[in-house]
Amino acid sequence: MLSFKTALVKNLGQLSINYGVDGYIDSLESNQVIFDRATSGASGGLVNRTAHKVGRYPGVETSSLAGFAQIGYQITDKWSIEGGYRYQYMHNKVDDFVDANQQVNIALDPNTKSAEAVKGGTAGYNIGLFNAGTLYKLTDDSQVWANFSQGFDLPDAAKRYGKGSYIEDSNNPGHMILTGSTDINSARLSGVKTDSYELGYRIDRGSISFQTAAYYAISDKSIKSNRNLGLVIEDKDKRTYGIEGAIAYYLNDNWSLGANGHLVETEDRDKTTGQWKKVGIGYSSASKVGSWLGYSHDRYTARLQSQTMLDREDDYNGKLNGYTTIDFMTTVDLPVGSVTLAVNNLLNEDYTTVWGQKAQALYGGGERYNYKGRGRTVSLNYQVKY
Repeated sequence: MLSFKTALVKNLGQLSINYGVDGYIDSLESNQVIFDRATSGASGGLVNRTAHKVGRYPGVETSSLAGFAQIGYQITDKWSIEGGYRYQYMHNKVDDFVDANQQVNIALDPNTKSAEAVKGGTAGYNIGLFNAGTLYKLTDDSQVWANFSQGFDLPDAAKRYGKGSYIEDSNNPGHMILTGSTDINSARLSGVKTDSYELGYRIDRGSISFQTAAYYAISDKSIKSNRNLGLVIEDKDKRTYGIEGAIAYYLNDNWSLGANGHLVETEDRDKTTGQWKKVGIGYSSASKVGSWLGYSHDRYTARLQSQTMLDREDDYNGKLNGYTTIDFMTTVDLPVGSVTLAVNNLLNEDYTTVWGQKAQALYGGGERYNYKGRGRTVSLNYQVKY
């Protein structure tokens, strides 16, 4: 990947201007390995020898060039505003590619010798994005803010293109010909534009520190995964909203405690009925809460903390099961260096990670994707700074 960014800043009293250009070129080439089945089977999967290497996704090159300008103005000592605009051009180039499943068939089936490639091509996108925000100091140690911003997401072209359906050529046995395909020329990717809003408050006074923010983001399309089609762009509005916060309280010079949390929900709207529905668990974020107790004295510090992932149910009979983990960490400064002892998952909680639960919903396979969290883990570290 190659990238660059040039920015210039100009201050004119209460007015500040930040402007410049940036860009990048990012290329992807991907393969997958097929192991020798006899060797793998005889060893129970412990010994694997590469028998074939085939393509996984088509080669993709994505490039971008953008210009931006950001202006800020200090209205008073307590009140400031800012706003900006970004104009970006993005370009996708996708190579010709034989469907990955056909490449596997060619490698493993002696009766399949060749296959037509799904055609590649190019596509360009022009995007204009705005942002604006304001911050007001209520007192010397507290403030509120509000922000609006726009974002643009171009789905992964490698996971969208290069897929085809085939039949054998009756005039050329062993050669597969395309009967249909997903390519950049016939199914141009649609970018997803998102409008985001945020309202927040923070205070840092004496023995207490607190911050919270509420947000709402709405996109004009939804991106989903399909086992056969790869990425699918659905013409559905999608929204994500939530609130997050953190608080810390210092009991004295040695002891402190705190809590944090993030409650989030993601929904998409059926344009036929106009109803908002909670998206499937494979596409949602999990809400979580946590707490901690800390001690610090001279050369010794200790921290006990917990994190709880909350249950979540979607509107399609899917459920994420929550879990709680507790960790402990302590550090002692020595005459030379320091020693840190950490015990993660102190209570040895047995749980399936959030990603493991999502993977089972997205890809099926039951226990195949049942990625368990690590059990109780003890680590000892010695560190010297010089």
